[in-house]
Amino acid sequence: MELRSGKKFKEKDLEELFLSVEWKSGKRAVDLKKAMQGSDTVLSAWDGEKLVGMINAVSDRTMVAFFPYLLVRPDYQGKGVGKALLLKMLEIYDGYFRRTLICYNDKVEFYQKHGFIKLDDQSAMSIEPKS
Repeated sequence: MELRSGKKFKEKDLEELFLSVEWKSGKRAVDLKKAMQGSDTVLSAWDGEKLVGMINAVSDRTMVAFFPYLLVRPDYQGKGVGKALLLKMLEIYDGYFRRTLICYNDKVEFYQKHGFIKLDDQSAMSIEPKS
């Protein structure tokens, strides 16, 4: 497995990765490609020419970094891919006042192992498409 930094992706690679974890956004590959290009930092994991994982960050370049996506193909989960991506991203944004993300409840433990805390006095809020 090889970690790469960069924002150039084929739409098909993004579509396959996102749909592999059953994220609806995988059906919007054109938008995902634009989102990666608009991110401040994108790290990806590759097995040869196969995109197997990725993480991205958007930030104000000083105080706050938000990690919208961290995903790993199911057949590569539990092999350190997500951990490697997350640790590298945390290193890049070391020193920021707040590094934050939103995760599914069944992933909380993974992030807690890497220093994140669950904020009981705050809630994630979102407006999503109705369809």
